[in-house]
Amino acid sequence: MARSLQETVREDGLRVITKKLKIAKSVIVSVSALGGCAYDPQDKTGLFHFFEHMAFKGTKTKSMHEIKEALGRLVMSNAGTHNLRTTYWGEAVHTKLPLLQEIVFDIYLNPVFPPEEIEKEKEVVLNEAAMYEDNDNHKAWYLLYGLLWEHNPQRRLGVGIAAGLSNINRGILLETHKKWYQPSNTIVVAVGRIDHDKFLNDVNDSFPFVAGKVVLSGWGDEADQPPFHKAIIVERKNREKGVVVWGCKVPKLSDREIDAGVILSNMLGGGFDSLLWTEVREKRGLVYSVHSYFDVNGLGNYFGFVGTMLPPRLDEVKDLICDVICNYNLNEAHFCRAREVIEDEHLLSLEDSHDWNRTIHNRIIDDRKDISILNNYIARRIKRLQSITFEEVLEMRRKLITPERLACAVVKPC
Repeated sequence: MARSLQETVREDGLRVITKKLKIAKSVIVSVSALGGCAYDPQDKTGLFHFFEHMAFKGTKTKSMHEIKEALGRLVMSNAGTHNLRTTYWGEAVHTKLPLLQEIVFDIYLNPVFPPEEIEKEKEVVLNEAAMYEDNDNHKAWYLLYGLLWEHNPQRRLGVGIAAGLSNINRGILLETHKKWYQPSNTIVVAVGRIDHDKFLNDVNDSFPFVAGKVVLSGWGDEADQPPFHKAIIVERKNREKGVVVWGCKVPKLSDREIDAGVILSNMLGGGFDSLLWTEVREKRGLVYSVHSYFDVNGLGNYFGFVGTMLPPRLDEVKDLICDVICNYNLNEAHFCRAREVIEDEHLLSLEDSHDWNRTIHNRIIDDRKDISILNNYIARRIKRLQSITFEEVLEMRRKLITPERLACAVVKPC
């Protein structure tokens, strides 16, 4: 019986990964370059994100209008610039796989960066940056990253700034494509109703063999160091609410420790049953929303805890969130409920194309891991979850979520 998860690595380093889902009627195809905003040059902040925008402006075989029309025939399509990769993807019913491959591969391989579109698209990117800057939640998170890390690129806002974009021209975009978008730095993924051998043949027909290798930089995660700074408060005009974000860095973890962290995050702020929801919203009515996050991303892992509230209660909420996540009692019955919910989520993802696509990108591409870690992935992870003990979760909290390790960013009205 053919394996449902397969990978082929060409001699020039190009990786082709497929996950066949028997009952799927659609297919997701993506192509990723192992380069993202973490690799932006200091004087060209936003380069990789701007490149991603410009890739849709026309190729050697299609005009911008033809690309737009082709993408309009797909169920979904988009691109994303992450810290460590840039991914172009689309989803279509399986009968449109040839069209899906053609357009996604062409955008990745053959962008021409029309000169007349460059300055116009810079303004689009600056509008996007302004949108994020105006969002108080987004602002608070990036303030937190700047508190936690001193040198790690996690602290940078990769969407782009005017000074960085002003140093980008067509020649730099062409150089970036030549350096970063070569086969040794490329991973092609298909998930859904897909045949590996046929898809591999199509990839080989589209992607020319090119020898060469990209040397990728690395950064320390600084997880063994205290926060670079402990706190920051930013005041903004014409605001009706405040935002408080607490967070701490997390060192590299084993798979078992990651699962313990997921359970802990769920217990502290993962939903209606969480400590933060119960103590901050239900018992005291101090906030509308309060949540926790646990991000393992290949660059800098962290726990984060965020609440939004009316300005008069901001200091009270800020102190209460810190007290709850560090000191309030967790109980074993709550632990069992949280673990059960996470097991159920994994069971539901067994035949979901988007969950599998996300897992491949997060675990294989971002973590730079071999595909073998996904063999029987869901079953192995559920078994591992079931073996995690309440004491392991408590120990993780004791070690990682402490006042000394936490930093706090606040955005509030002035």
